[in-house]
Amino acid sequence: MFVAEYHAKNCLMRQCSNCAVDKLPLMSKEASLSDSAPKVKWQKFEYVEVGVTGDGKKKKKLRLVDKVTLPGEMFSCPKELLNTYVPHQFRADWQQSRELFEHLPHNHAGAVHDYSENYNCQMQNEIQSLYYGQVQASIHVTILRRHALREIDGVKRTKEEPIDLSEHIFIISPDLKHDNHSVHQVRVFIDGYLKKIGYPSQVMHEWTDGCAAQYKSRHCMGDVAHFQRLWLSND
Repeated sequence: MFVAEYHAKNCLMRQCSNCAVDKLPLMSKEASLSDSAPKVKWQKFEYVEVGVTGDGKKKKKLRLVDKVTLPGEMFSCPKELLNTYVPHQFRADWQQSRELFEHLPHNHAGAVHDYSENYNCQMQNEIQSLYYGQVQASIHVTILRRHALREIDGVKRTKEEPIDLSEHIFIISPDLKHDNHSVHQVRVFIDGYLKKIGYPSQVMHEWTDGCAAQYKSRHCMGDVAHFQRLWLSND
């Protein structure tokens, strides 16, 4: 059997006429949109409005929503999700990030960033006043990939033995906005950590999701543009 070295792009982008999601067979009862068909109960994650921000914009959060629909509407939902899952998996796992992390160049470092949802803080002995006001904290997670250092890790990376390590950095903050300013502070913290352990980082590779407010807005690009000046001023 012939196995291609790389996956076919048409298959990854769900444009293939031989293996696309439309080829997924369904029973007649599963695909039924008739009014005589029995309604089914199911759940789906959707963004719902939870309030209004200080500047008047609608505030939305991802919640599990109860649905009561015809069978055809329920089974069409996972088919739509499968259309986007394979391209997402390709970008997240198969592209250059894995290759780069496994063969990190000399004096390079890599980081994968992600913001978790806000979490409620629970106390063992909770006072009565906290019943009416929950204290929350945000968690920013970074997977940092770097070379091994003898002074820190007991071993040193060489060309003959390219030893690379992964570290998990969790930053817990009372800031619940998840904006570009908090992301900038995370970058400053990681940069300070690499300097503290004496890591000779010349290039930092970063991977993030597509959230514009956190990682991909004009403010974030401005922070990146001025970060070198900040980095040189802190030496």
